[in-house]
Amino acid sequence: MKLSRANRGFTVSELLTATVIIGLILLLIGYEFDHTLEHLLHTRQNRDAESGARLAMSKVTDRLRGASPWVFVPTGGPAPTPDPDLVIKNPVPVSTPGATSNVQQFYRVRPGSLANPAAIPTSGPGQAPNPSYDLVTIQRGTNPCNPGCGDPSPNYLVETAVDAQSGAQSEVPVVLGSNVTNFSVTGTGSPDAAAMDISLTVTATDSRCEPNCAYTAASSVYVGGASVLNQ
Repeated sequence: MKLSRANRGFTVSELLTATVIIGLILLLIGYEFDHTLEHLLHTRQNRDAESGARLAMSKVTDRLRGASPWVFVPTGGPAPTPDPDLVIKNPVPVSTPGATSNVQQFYRVRPGSLANPAAIPTSGPGQAPNPSYDLVTIQRGTNPCNPGCGDPSPNYLVETAVDAQSGAQSEVPVVLGSNVTNFSVTGTGSPDAAAMDISLTVTATDSRCEPNCAYTAASSVYVGGASVLNQ
């Protein structure tokens, strides 16, 4: 008996052709999915770098806005080695184009020391208020972070503070940002009144970022010193 054409199966060549076509379709789907996923992760890393840079910058500028001139009041002890009546210690502000540094140092009344005005110590002529002042340092690297940060990565942006007169550590190091690959500060103006131009870059470490996912934030903070206050 002869089988009708309607009951015949697929030939080997037809099966191979169908398999190749289905394989190509699956390959294209997989490639498109991988490309979409890679783009999504790359976008997320860029977004994380931007948010990290903005957050770190806001912390730096908030701290710098709390800077104040160290109006030193003699207490009978040894004279301090840093220059009194200054806000910015480093970089020393000068006229344009200004001095640029990878370290920001400024004076600040110790947080909490002004919470109770009646408890503020007084000394000197007329018993002037004499709160405790700190010398605050913000920079990248492991030295200011050890101990206190736990991770030895040099891409941490860390704040440390020491007593402006004795040099003793007055606070545990505080991490202001991570994955910070660049930090620079330029001071323009004069040593006791200046604009501080700050720039920092956060770079994501994900391997899918080629060559990298980075975001640079910039800001300017104006500070004034004793001579400005006395005018």
